[in-house]
Amino acid sequence: MIPNEFEYHSPSTLDEAIKLLAEYDEAKLIAGGHSLLPMMKLRFAEPTHLIDINGIEELRGIREENGLIKIGAMMTENELIASSVITEKCPLISEDNIMKHNLISSAIMLVVIFTSSIVNMTQAETIGKKQDNIHLSSTSSDLSKSFTKVAPSTCKVDSIYVDTLANQSRNVEIDKTFPASLEYFNNDVKGKYNSMRDKVISYVKTEVVMSLFNFNVNGFAPENIAAYASKATKPFLPFKFANGVRIIDVKHKDGTIVFKAEIPMHKNHNHALLLIKAAIASATTTICNDSTLVENLLEREVVIQYDYYDSNGVFMCSFNIKDGHSKQIYPS
Repeated sequence: MIPNEFEYHSPSTLDEAIKLLAEYDEAKLIAGGHSLLPMMKLRFAEPTHLIDINGIEELRGIREENGLIKIGAMMTENELIASSVITEKCPLISEDNIMKHNLISSAIMLVVIFTSSIVNMTQAETIGKKQDNIHLSSTSSDLSKSFTKVAPSTCKVDSIYVDTLANQSRNVEIDKTFPASLEYFNNDVKGKYNSMRDKVISYVKTEVVMSLFNFNVNGFAPENIAAYASKATKPFLPFKFANGVRIIDVKHKDGTIVFKAEIPMHKNHNHALLLIKAAIASATTTICNDSTLVENLLEREVVIQYDYYDSNGVFMCSFNIKDGHSKQIYPS
């Protein structure tokens, strides 16, 4: 990827650099660039001004003053190795120790390059929205009666837990008008979903990369990725779909992202189950056809769970999507 546009500054004195930092709030200092430039290429960092401090002589030199060794911030590793002051006074700062540091730095850069390739895929992709042609029978009264359907090999609906009394009790007067639509996405919702998705993915990747820079190898742990995704999603809630169904909350438990959804009708409404069936089809198709979500969530053992409630907050159905190569379960 190519970084966003920025203005380059090359001060020759420390005072000039300080003035530039005071003048531009979004400015970043650059020395070697090993940390900042990869972040800019990933567009995790987007400074509008770069201040190159390589030309500031005040930041160079190694000297001993009053029993202290003062090392300029811009001294290179080769200069440290060659310094007689360092060799005599600080033998622990040796070539062998610096080489060990280089090996760690190289390992981090390999991870950054790998992450960059994933992000490039994210930017290039569009999300598949093709709907599955499933039979939505209005005669079904129990989601626990289900049939299997061949699914994309990348993921599957692992389980469905259902309130078996849903759609069976008829002793309550209910509005039985047909919902305006079973479709979850229209053009407006697609735009909002894509915006939310991109920002969530960007946040997750930023957190993972920053954990690696901090030598935290647990950044890729399912429970951490689930926590990052949940935190990044919350500002977009409640999220309303085209048919009135809303995602009203999200939380994480271990390696599972749990979305709480609400349908705009009583659970005993004649067509409540149709919305649930459409939900399973829409969620599975959207997620399983998005290779970025599959690779960065499901294949990292993160589970995506949906808990559905009716308009009165009564539980109806729960299903989860995870990595797998078996069949998906759909309601009959």
